[in-house]
Amino acid sequence: MIRQVFGSNNKYCHQSIFVLFSSIFLLIIPLGYILLYLREENILILLISLGGILSILADYCIIENELINILDRIVGTILVLSVIQRCYRINNTKIIIITILTIILIKYSRSSQSKGDWVRRHCIWHLGCIIFLLYCFNMLNNVK
Repeated sequence: MIRQVFGSNNKYCHQSIFVLFSSIFLLIIPLGYILLYLREENILILLISLGGILSILADYCIIENELINILDRIVGTILVLSVIQRCYRINNTKIIIITILTIILIKYSRSSQSKGDWVRRHCIWHLGCIIFLLYCFNMLNNVK
């Protein structure tokens, strides 16, 4: 049904529906955490909502558009830098280690040699990013 609605001529449209829905579900977890515990962080709420939508659009068979890919990377970068900036004031050693691990995961995902390899590595990147966000949001929540 999703392929019928959004077309099947995109390069990533052959991914399984399970991968698509798993990624959508995983992106909801950090947003839910913010909405429950960090409601005053309006910028983070906006960035993670927009980043989630753009990530789904850029990665999973809905739109193959260079502008969407660029916007996805820009919003994702702003989100991560915003979280790092907020958390660095709390515990700079932990946030530096987490940032290095995040960069390693991005490099790992981008070094894929095939589409199948990219799907696996990009899912690992998404999972790592969600763990990073949840850890940092928990760090922010514990300081309040």
